[in-house]
Amino acid sequence: MNVSRPGVVIGRGGSSLELLKKDLEKLLKINPKVKNAMKVNLHPLEIKNPDNSAHIIADRLTNQLEHRYPFRRAANQAVEKVMAAGAKGVKLVFSGRIDGAEIARVEKFKQGRIPTQTLRANIDYAEKKALTRSGYVGVKVWIYTGDIIR
Repeated sequence: MNVSRPGVVIGRGGSSLELLKKDLEKLLKINPKVKNAMKVNLHPLEIKNPDNSAHIIADRLTNQLEHRYPFRRAANQAVEKVMAAGAKGVKLVFSGRIDGAEIARVEKFKQGRIPTQTLRANIDYAEKKALTRSGYVGVKVWIYTGDIIR
């Protein structure tokens, strides 16, 4: 399990991790008292550079949109953070009723290059929906970190 802050997931003395294990066992209907039952093992791994992870950036942007943060400022800050973290390119796409507009539209933010047609390009992609007061706003994130050399 890749997380940006493993200390939050683990909790004090592993208490949060144990609660997460119990919830997973309950969800998967695993009875730990049965002799040959499956066992749930969780090992949270820290993402070394969370500003180069498309999923974390998408999470952050949807959270900001849901808390009525100005989308243009959030997007520009995200682009700057990603580029400062060493990415070669970033592209953000917002679609829907942005800022509660009556007519839905698509807004794109791009810096650097995103070679989507190059197979060896290492592009991290994520998409999420933010539930705002006026409806859903889709957020798509592409982060290009370089080519995969074999």
